[in-house]
Amino acid sequence: MKVHVASSHPNDQLYLVRSSEFMGHVDERDLALRESEVVEDCYHTHWFNEAVGGQEFNVPVVTLRRGKFFFINGRHRSVVLSRHAQEMPIAIAAIDVFGKGTSPESTSAMHAVVLRALASHDLIALPDLPVRYMGFDANIGK
Repeated sequence: MKVHVASSHPNDQLYLVRSSEFMGHVDERDLALRESEVVEDCYHTHWFNEAVGGQEFNVPVVTLRRGKFFFINGRHRSVVLSRHAQEMPIAIAAIDVFGKGTSPESTSAMHAVVLRALASHDLIALPDLPVRYMGFDANIGK
């Protein structure tokens, strides 16, 4: 399925990453915060928006601190994509906060996971999986 990438905030930096490397750099305690232990191999209808020129996919949004990724949103999306794709899109909202520059651990993590930068609305391929309504999502209010 071909979709345009979209992020919830215009200042987020979009990237195409190696799925297995990315998941290996995700903070395990943060990933465990997902409310559901069961992750179905399908897309939630709320992860997509209709836009001029085609469908948009709302990519997972993360921060990077000392070499570990922490989710703002998109834990479920990341697990689904990592199971079915070697590459996946993400948005990074912040890297090593507090104005002290990027830590060596975060620089190393970026080199390990990033394949290339993406621009807003770039067209990418996602695995062909069913799209389902999976119930109310309190994070987006629908």
